[in-house]
Amino acid sequence: MTKNKEKDLSLTGKILVGLAMAFLIVFAICFPIGIYYSGFAGLLSLSDVPYTRISLLWFVLIFSFLSIFLELVAKALIGVATQYISNIYQSFFIRMLIYCIFIWICINAADELIKSITIPLKLELAAAFLDFILEEVTKDKKSKMKRLID
Repeated sequence: MTKNKEKDLSLTGKILVGLAMAFLIVFAICFPIGIYYSGFAGLLSLSDVPYTRISLLWFVLIFSFLSIFLELVAKALIGVATQYISNIYQSFFIRMLIYCIFIWICINAADELIKSITIPLKLELAAAFLDFILEEVTKDKKSKMKRLID
């Protein structure tokens, strides 16, 4: 009876695994922020809102930080509000309303904190609605089917 002993990694292997994990974590954090940065840069450029790269970066960082917490609150509120609604259109409208309000709060708060960027209200609302649409389109299909069945 021989036991298969797994070979421990050498010091070089452990360092490489640690660096790979650190790179993966940094990439997982920076990728969504980069997507939002590009999206807001395009949206602000299309609407002729003046901004600098640094002010836009701070705007996106503040927006991302706020949206992490407020999206959790919004999803909990959406779950409570749509729990007993059987009409799919009413459920969609309530989800859209709650989600857009919370994302608009994030955008508006970040806009007010960064004085060098002044985003018009219509553009803030359009960005919140666009964020909702993109969230709905990219949702997992299993959760969509579960929502339709329930």
